[in-house]
Amino acid sequence: MKIAFPLSVILLATFGLMFAQETVPNEAEQVVLDWFERWNALDGSDEANEQVVALYRPDAMHQVGPNPRQIGPVVFDGAAAIRKMTADFARDHTDLTYRIQTVTANEQSTDLLHVAEGPWSGLGVAVEFVAVYTEKASGTRFMHPGAMFFQIQDGKIRRARTYLGHRELTPIVP
Repeated sequence: MKIAFPLSVILLATFGLMFAQETVPNEAEQVVLDWFERWNALDGSDEANEQVVALYRPDAMHQVGPNPRQIGPVVFDGAAAIRKMTADFARDHTDLTYRIQTVTANEQSTDLLHVAEGPWSGLGVAVEFVAVYTEKASGTRFMHPGAMFFQIQDGKIRRARTYLGHRELTPIVP
């Protein structure tokens, strides 16, 4: 006996499987997603600060671009320096909304994380992001596009590099 399935059942099953598939982040991608979530939770408290620092190896390094008080890149080497970086940022800024830049093509959108194998026995993850935050001193809200490059080893950040376009800082006018 021959069993025939209607074409609609076959198409529904095929497309249902295609759309039901969710991409599960690998360990390195999850560390990066956690970094953005925890960075956005910085509120000046020691608890929030420690949640960010916990994502880094004790011997980690985080490099950022120059700031008004320094010419050239700024390197935070080790947990104590990274703790100071996060505490200083939370002291000077509020209402943090750092988000991975969504990419859209062919009527589909995703938060794109570029992943590659690194020579340190771990993965590198690069993301384009947009930072939105309020400067406490002036009360001005800013938007700032940037990119981050993470080196992940044993489930922790080994190195991170933040690039923010020097001339792309934009005040948000209500």
